[in-house]
Amino acid sequence: MQKSVLPETLPGTLSKETQLHRYVVIPAYQPDERLVTLVRALHRESRNHLEIVVVDDGSDASCQHIFEALGGDAIVLQHSENRGKGAALKTAFSYIRKQCTRGIVVTADADGQHTPEDILRVGYYVEEHPKEMALGKRTFKGNIPWKSRVGNCLTKKLFAWCSGHEIQDTQTGLRGFSTESLSFLQEISGERYEYEMNMLYDWVQTYPVQELDIQTIYLNKNESSHFCPLKDGWRIYRNLLKHTLREKLISFCKFSGVSLLSFCIDYGIYSACAAFLPLEDAVRLIVANTIARGISGIFNFEMNRRVVFQKKGNVLRSGVQYLVLAICIYLLSTTLISGIYTLTHFNVYILKLFVDFCLFLISWAVQKHFIFHDEK
Repeated sequence: MQKSVLPETLPGTLSKETQLHRYVVIPAYQPDERLVTLVRALHRESRNHLEIVVVDDGSDASCQHIFEALGGDAIVLQHSENRGKGAALKTAFSYIRKQCTRGIVVTADADGQHTPEDILRVGYYVEEHPKEMALGKRTFKGNIPWKSRVGNCLTKKLFAWCSGHEIQDTQTGLRGFSTESLSFLQEISGERYEYEMNMLYDWVQTYPVQELDIQTIYLNKNESSHFCPLKDGWRIYRNLLKHTLREKLISFCKFSGVSLLSFCIDYGIYSACAAFLPLEDAVRLIVANTIARGISGIFNFEMNRRVVFQKKGNVLRSGVQYLVLAICIYLLSTTLISGIYTLTHFNVYILKLFVDFCLFLISWAVQKHFIFHDEK
């Protein structure tokens, strides 16, 4: 999943004097009469500058009468072959960008899962909050197909673990956003169902998401859906895990590199002090470890804050939290080294290597999930 970059600024609340253009995008593959019913209901709102863009994603000849029945109620864009929902959405986004108009875009499904009222409500919300993406959130209560219930639960948990953001309905096709974000959305990778997950993942890294309760509708146990649980599910989960594991691995490697440098500073100072300080053994080890830990700790904090976790915000608070962690690590390190040495008289240099490696793993977890945790 290639990370895209959002514009540094998006507009604030849209001016009431500005002529807004409202677009509803409906990707359709092998649709039935429900598409016609939805479009006609939405078309009644055309007095509010609503333009409906339907993308025929390579449907066969048996469905052409459905698109013809839309008449002048919608703009119909066509793919010569089935390319996937992500590709259909990008085709619609390209069309809207060429209009050079300012407003909002709402994406909806063609199978009747989204009511006209909910579609319009999502759009109205984005008009007032153009910096946010609005999602139509289903409740998943009552008579819901088990595949949909299990799939949403699994994907929700995985998305939260990968992105650090909890979204209740990650698979909803009802989404609203401003036209200013279309260039960003088009750059996101994915051509089929995985595109919607990639879109949500990249968006939440920088901008907020608002979930709005909508009706939960599954007709005929959702048999009209073209989502393949195995093939499409694999694409979604593979991209999420691939992107997340790569980021976590890079972060861990940076942390390890900084820790190695800190250790070299710490170990060099510790060895010099342990070798040359004219003190008794027990006191000498404590003093040597204290001096080494203090100097290397300052270096480690600044490098982790600036390079590894790229933490922004309150430096003082992070510094205090890091100091508490450093004190705890120091006390554990000193106690373990002194205690084990007193009991075993084991080689103090090898002993420090073993103790500090164990504490290194603890320090990584605490810094990542608490001290330098992303607070967006």
